[in-house]
Amino acid sequence: MPIGTARAMNQQYDGNPVYPVGFTGPWVTVIDAGGLDDAADLGTPFRPDTGIATTSRHPLTKQIREGNTFITRAFYDALNTLVAGGRFRVFGRFNPNALLNTGVFDTTITVIDAWMSIKNKAGNLTRTPPYDLTNDASDGTLKYTTPDILGGEDVWDTMACNEFRFGTTLAFTSTTGSAALAGLQAKGI
Repeated sequence: MPIGTARAMNQQYDGNPVYPVGFTGPWVTVIDAGGLDDAADLGTPFRPDTGIATTSRHPLTKQIREGNTFITRAFYDALNTLVAGGRFRVFGRFNPNALLNTGVFDTTITVIDAWMSIKNKAGNLTRTPPYDLTNDASDGTLKYTTPDILGGEDVWDTMACNEFRFGTTLAFTSTTGSAALAGLQAKGI
């Protein structure tokens, strides 16, 4: 089964560079609604090239000069109670072909890096979103977790990569509401 369509962390989504060291842009869905409640993508050893292979997972790409960090947040049914799981892991690589849709393709670069594990700024390889049923923002249908910026749990350095994949390692569960509405978003900063 093929992986989902690529998502870009660039000006295609109306983002604008903020100088000297920031990036503003909208949240981009990297795991569709229903994707966080899937069984784990990744076995042992972790293989992001073959282990993350469903259309609900979207590779995240960025232009070379835009941003060196992104943040993540989960979204879930506003009616959910006693939520748990939804743990995910991030992988990155440099892929010159990922730049094709940005108009910054360098034909002299033909080597695609091997996938590498990306740690968050807190030093962890996996993250279970910080669900706060009382304080998470809501639009009435969905709730959105608040990224842990200061502790670094939801902050990911790009490690000079321009293509990223997100795989689940533990399914999202809930006692009420629909677990099939849970997904993951990312935003360059």
